[in-house]
Amino acid sequence: MPADLRAFDGVRFDVRGEGDYLFMICTRAVRNYDYHQAGFKAGAEWSTVEIPFHSLKQTNGAAAIAWTGDDALE
Repeated sequence: MPADLRAFDGVRFDVRGEGDYLFMICTRAVRNYDYHQAGFKAGAEWSTVEIPFHSLKQTNGAAAIAWTGDDALE
């Protein structure tokens, strides 16, 4: 059952482990696997990452589906 995230502005979590990472939310509306996502970096020390939902983008802009936040599957 999809989750409705419209009451929230984004996510915040702690990370550690040097590298570039990708935060992605699968949604019911996206059928081509081009889910809304945002990149972030982590380092050797623990840090807090904040990702506002309005910053989530799809990689294929030509077929972009607007982020609504009402049909998250993860």
